Amino acid sequence: MSSQHALIEDMLGVPTGLNRSGTMKALIDCRAMEMMCRKRALADRPHRWEWEARAERWHDVGHQEVARRFQENNAASTTANLRDCPALALPGL
Repeated sequence: MSSQHALIEDMLGVPTGLNRSGTMKALIDCRAMEMMCRKRALADRPHRWEWEARAERWHDVGHQEVARRFQENNAASTTANLRDCPALALPGL
């Protein structure tokens, strides 16, 4: 792991060296890009609005990734639970 990733993980409160899923890594990368854009907005006053917009976009992408993963896991869990309980099972599952 690069020192930059370790620094980002420290700033985000995520322990380094943790074996994370692809979703967690994607979220860390999105938050890192968001943070970089916000810092750039402070340094580049004439283009601040553009950097703030990019930061918001990265923030939204991170939320979308978490929501997508949650929906996938929830759907798989629900289907498995229905298969385990014949009284609740829908035809065709």
